[in-house]
Amino acid sequence: MRTAIYEPTHESRKWDFTFSDGKARQLVLLYIVPVVIGLRIANIEEYQAFMMGKSPETLINIFANSDIGHWAVEDLLNNDESFIEGENKKLVTKEDKLRELYTAIFVDEYTGNSYCKTMGKYQFDNKSKQFVKRVASMLSQYTDLTV
Repeated sequence: MRTAIYEPTHESRKWDFTFSDGKARQLVLLYIVPVVIGLRIANIEEYQAFMMGKSPETLINIFANSDIGHWAVEDLLNNDESFIEGENKKLVTKEDKLRELYTAIFVDEYTGNSYCKTMGKYQFDNKSKQFVKRVASMLSQYTDLTV
């Protein structure tokens, strides 16, 4: 995994993740690609189901109850959503947001007026799934084979 996403995950100034689509790429690099690579190594059937948009539970099981998962999922909240009851916002769970994230990347089809999905600080589109596949294959500009 280190080789597949080394540069952008080690504070390289070469990569710009400041806009919502860039932030989505960074989220994918840090959290989704390692899961995909791990699944491909450990369980090819689960990997195939995950990539075909049929297994959001994998992502939920990994991140719903972890501190890292909370940090990453918090930025998926829209302005009118909260994990805490009583904030006069729509109450959602981490599981809800992780399922929505998974759906935005692996299930949703973006066409016509629905060309992207914005979730909190992130924006996903029809290129998101292909981005995951390309980076996880280690055939992307993020790969560094010298480490």
